[in-house]
Amino acid sequence: MDNEAKGMIKGCVDTLTAKADELVSVIKNINFSILVLEEIKEYARIAKDTENLTEKEFEERFNAGYERSKKLGSCGWIPFEYCNEKEIDMWYQYLHDSPQKILEFFEENNCHRLNDIKNTLSKYYSERPFLLYYQNGIAAFERSEYMTAAIYLTILLENRIANLVEFPEKVNGRNPTYAYKYSDEGFKNQKSTAYVNTDDFTEKWFLFLNVYPAMIAYLKRLFAFGKLPLDLNKESPKEPDYLDRTWLMHGRCCRDTAREDCIQLLNALDVCEFALRYTKDTSGNTSNN
Repeated sequence: MDNEAKGMIKGCVDTLTAKADELVSVIKNINFSILVLEEIKEYARIAKDTENLTEKEFEERFNAGYERSKKLGSCGWIPFEYCNEKEIDMWYQYLHDSPQKILEFFEENNCHRLNDIKNTLSKYYSERPFLLYYQNGIAAFERSEYMTAAIYLTILLENRIANLVEFPEKVNGRNPTYAYKYSDEGFKNQKSTAYVNTDDFTEKWFLFLNVYPAMIAYLKRLFAFGKLPLDLNKESPKEPDYLDRTWLMHGRCCRDTAREDCIQLLNALDVCEFALRYTKDTSGNTSNN
């Protein structure tokens, strides 16, 4: 076979190979499109099936996600508005084998996420008294004075929650305890209003399966320790191995307050402002207190 014939055959083979590669690519794209279409159809089906569920039924229907978020909150972390399901699942897995990776999420890329939080909160807290506590907290944080920062940020978080959440004024004729306030029962009115006025399935999924369970669990962990005697000679429960408002504000902390504690507080402030500021009222307006 002469060289010309060999060249023609090689050209034909190369052309067929290229066409075959193109065909494979087209088939892959078609298969991918079919998968995406099936996912969209499944999403639409689930959204339709859950339209008339009550808040409790909705949480029970997707209990695995609800419990996952509660666990995250009880360990100090609340999913924020830009988290997707994959990232939240990763956080949950990190709790068991490498919890430091959740902290790294906030500090990677030159603290990109942490800087986003600080920029957002600086816009929210533009007037006193919130401005004063926020600026002092951030200044202490930047100086690595983490206990001082935690004190300012804890006070600020408690104040903001009190302004944004409609807690019951009395429970059995008494002021509600921290344990009651920072529970599903304490947030009952807030959640009920938000649920009724949230029509979008994605928004409902995010708020009631990701944010509220984690937020309430975190606030309970931070605020609901209970009574603690000021007298150091009196017997008291053991100090938790995480930041606790009662121990912090009563001058009883023996554990060092860590940078991680402050980042958890900043994240909680950011998520609470996002989730609670824009809770729709019955008229469809938004709350911006």
